[in-house]
Amino acid sequence: RVLAKVKAKASELLAEGLAEKALEKYSELIKTGGATALIMAARAEVLLKLGRPCAAIRDCCAALQMNADCGKAYHVRGAAHHQLQHWKKAYRDLSQGQRLDFQEDYAAMHALVTKKAGVDKEKTSPRHDRAKIAEKVLHVESPVVEEVKLKPPSKEFKIGQAVRLGGLLKAPHLNGKRGLVQRLSTQDNDRWEVEIRLDRGVLEVKSIRSENIVAVPRNQAAEWQLEEARFTQERQKREKEDKRWNEEQEKSKKFNTFRNVCEKTLNAQG
Repeated sequence: RVLAKVKAKASELLAEGLAEKALEKYSELIKTGGATALIMAARAEVLLKLGRPCAAIRDCCAALQMNADCGKAYHVRGAAHHQLQHWKKAYRDLSQGQRLDFQEDYAAMHALVTKKAGVDKEKTSPRHDRAKIAEKVLHVESPVVEEVKLKPPSKEFKIGQAVRLGGLLKAPHLNGKRGLVQRLSTQDNDRWEVEIRLDRGVLEVKSIRSENIVAVPRNQAAEWQLEEARFTQERQKREKEDKRWNEEQEKSKKFNTFRNVCEKTLNAQG
């Protein structure tokens, strides 16, 4: 309510030609914490009428810090630059003001600064911009979506099938290792995820190209099963060793904690 009253009173004073009084009203409102982007722009407009374009520009800059989309602040600052014959700055601000909030009162000034700044009016008119955008929207072509057909893998394997690896150049240490096929890779349709048997009963799943996987033939099934039994024993042995080591580490940790507590207690007792 206070804001509306001050604005109404300032408008009355301006209509009566009392711009100085109107400026005082806006300044009092700003000093009492009533500064908004529109109030700062309104005071800037009064300052411009009083022939103080630099002060008007400062108020407009403050208004735009509060609200970067304040069209009035751009209009007034553009008019201030027009007074100072800063043609490019005036063109920039008035163009932005007209884009945000087209005002017929500023159309003639915008046309003038556009010409003074050496810019083609037709290409930069806000209405022209809107017409161009509408034209583009009306003529948007639907994108053509091509159906992508994935090639089948060069070799087919069954889930759980026994295989051996070979021909690996970047990881030659895996050549000859045994494994079980887990699934077709989701990243490459010609790769398979294989659970590989490493030394000391270690298992590791890797993505291997089809060309580097060889299915174990039936006549080698017995040999493969024998190696798998040996691998299982190594795995169980390693797991027991790891468990024993972890238990020893836990015991050592508890013992060290107990010893530290005892030492602190003895030190405290002197």
